[in-house]
Amino acid sequence: MLTALFLAVLASDPLTDDPGYVLHEWGTFTTLAGSDGVLLEGLTYDDHQLPDFVHQRARSSAGFDGVRCKMETPVIYFYSDRERELRVKVGFPQGILTQWYPQVHELYPPAGPEAPVLRGGLLDWGKIRVLAPGEGLGDLPAVGSAHHWEHARAVDANVIVRHTPTDQFERFLFYRGLGSFTLPLSAWTDDEGALILSNSGDEPLAGAIVLARHGASLRAKRLAALPPGGSVRVREAELPPLALSALRTLTTGLLVEQGLYPREAEAMVDTWQESYFESDGLRVLYPLSRCETDWLLPLYVSPAPRESVRVLVGRLDVLTNEAEQAALAVAPRLHTAQEARRAYGRFALPLVSRLEALAEEGPEREHVLELTRLLEQDF
Repeated sequence: MLTALFLAVLASDPLTDDPGYVLHEWGTFTTLAGSDGVLLEGLTYDDHQLPDFVHQRARSSAGFDGVRCKMETPVIYFYSDRERELRVKVGFPQGILTQWYPQVHELYPPAGPEAPVLRGGLLDWGKIRVLAPGEGLGDLPAVGSAHHWEHARAVDANVIVRHTPTDQFERFLFYRGLGSFTLPLSAWTDDEGALILSNSGDEPLAGAIVLARHGASLRAKRLAALPPGGSVRVREAELPPLALSALRTLTTGLLVEQGLYPREAEAMVDTWQESYFESDGLRVLYPLSRCETDWLLPLYVSPAPRESVRVLVGRLDVLTNEAEQAALAVAPRLHTAQEARRAYGRFALPLVSRLEALAEEGPEREHVLELTRLLEQDF
């Protein structure tokens, strides 16, 4: 694995008094595994509404097949004591970029009616201007009902602007994407219902948080670092009860350890609190290593920052045998895509695809297959 794809070395001018600038980034890679540990396909549904001004790739008539990893809400901040001009682009070699703001200079694969292969993604913003501290705050666009977007603005970063041909202002660069790759942490449940976590990567996984939410019950703990090739067994019943405020503190502390500023860590937790902590299920949150992030998302910035921090969190939801059987029992009462989404939430399509393997041959399986077809058409 390449140790650094991030462009970080450009000669500095010893005759200038420019101290340079700082770049920080956070985001999430979301995956869902069945109780057998197999990553499920169909992660294309957004549970957070985006503002109308966000640009996006139109979904083709054939959809986005094979999606096993959803890259959600990476935001890139810039901290500078003065206005400056930068060139910024981000690659996604194992996926495609689907949403972004501001408008980009170049998108690859190009947007079009045909279904893109989930490989070789690239967003090139071209030139952006980082405004001087305090400038441009009054020019940020209204978000409407997409209130989650506001959380990412609650930081001290400079406002950026791109001319496209009108000026588009924001406090960060934003993008999202879809991929079909696997991340280094695998998870499944054993015959006793315990969660098994295994690190198949080349780097230690530090600070993973395992949490289980069932109605008003919230349990969580932070695990010790998991070395390459290592595994750990976690019983859900042995997770200590934890108040939401304590879990927020635990998570923001982990993010600050990775290099985020406290206000950035709070902005990330505020953005994802409902999805991370308040939705039912068993899940693991863990920061990817920097070299893994740079390999998955090579980021090119010129001139380069004097300091860069990139914190991408892997979110792995795991279906227990009990959860799968409960979903299978509910399936006969569901007859529309809307009913399936109300019953199963944002993971409706991958969950129903898992039920295809569990349903008995005959009417039960035929009904599950019909639900899959309806959900695919309803994207």
